[in-house]
Order: sequence, then structure tokens, then C-alpha cells
Amino acid sequence: MGFRLIAKIGLLLVVIGFFLPIADGLSGFRIVDGLFKSDQVRWGLLFCVVVLAAIIGIFIGLSILMNREPSNSIDWFVIIACIVSGLYIYFKLKVDVSSSQPGVYFILAGWVVSLSFQILSKIRGE
Repeated sequence: MGFRLIAKIGLLLVVIGFFLPIADGLSGFRIVDGLFKSDQVRWGLLFCVVVLAAIIGIFIGLSILMNREPSNSIDWFVIIACIVSGLYIYFKLKVDVSSSQPGVYFILAGWVVSLSFQILSKIRGE
């Protein structure tokens, strides 16, 4: 299994994390819903970027499995969009790490896995 494909498994962890409790017992989708209802659309859109970029990355992984080789630059764009939008939310909203729930850890693990293996695929020239 190539490193690019393993990087997409990391993005799968991000999507799984969005279904799990992230804060106050709410999943990522419930948080987004609440943000849109409370007129904090900007934050809701950033949460959507995190999960949509991860979903796009999963589809890229499926195309790799079907022996279609999408551009490496698309991989990088998706991973960077996912991570940067999530980190922007984290630092701007000053999230209390001590109250983090399982979804946060899945998302963080997914970011680490996908970025690490994407870098390894670049080094190996895949």
C-alpha cells in the first residue's frame, strides 16, 4: 500500500472524528448546525471546510485504488485546507484542550497521519 493511500486513511480518521463528540457531547455536525443557527456562519463554514476537504481526500484515495493517479498537488491542497482551517478554528476560538472529547483526538490523529504519509510519499517519489 502506497504512502499516498495511507495519507487518505488519515483523512478518513478526520471524517470519523467529525461524527464523534467533539465538545460538550456534540458531534461536529451538531456544532456546525448550532453555529449556522446562531449567526456564526464563518465558523460553521470553516468546520465544513475541514470535513469536506477530508471527504474529497477520501475520494482521491478511492481513485488511487482504481489505478487512476490524480495530481499530487490536489493531495497537498486538500490536506493543507483541512489542517489549516481546523487550526484556525482552534487558535481563534481558543479551544480548551482539557475539555476535548474523542472526536478531537481522531481529527488530530488523522491530520498527523495524513500529513506524515503525504510527506513520505513525496520523499519516496510516489
